[in-house]
Amino acid sequence: MTMYLKRFEKCTLDNFEISSKEQKEMIDYLKNCIANGFKDNIVITGSVGIGKTHIAYAIINALEEIRDYGVRIYTQKKANITTIKAMIDNIRTLWKKGADETDMKIVDDYSKIPLLIIDEVGVQYGSESERIELFDIINNRIHQLIPYFSLSA
Repeated sequence: MTMYLKRFEKCTLDNFEISSKEQKEMIDYLKNCIANGFKDNIVITGSVGIGKTHIAYAIINALEEIRDYGVRIYTQKKANITTIKAMIDNIRTLWKKGADETDMKIVDDYSKIPLLIIDEVGVQYGSESERIELFDIINNRIHQLIPYFSLSA
């Protein structure tokens, strides 16, 4: 499920270049979430090249550093990053294999992972079947209000 890209392995919230008051507020909020746990769904939007992927990897990188008695607390089963296209491709692979409903565990996995970061939303193909699967995943995840951050320079 996870897509780790070497380009982002050194991303942190501290080395994100903050250029607005809103960005500072968002970074502070995310640092608090990392320290105290994520209790809400978070949506971060913005134009291409503004730093959304940097922030996503910074969150994952920070969580991977958290240890309890030397054991990493956050594993891929607890915190994961993927692109919307990779999610759809994983689901389509099951469709092509003729998977029945019981084999569609991946939708359940995406729905239940405590922290799922979905990058590149809007890049998917946009077919009706994709929208249905994505609706199921997102609808299953939404239980509270969604803090919303829009990045701008």
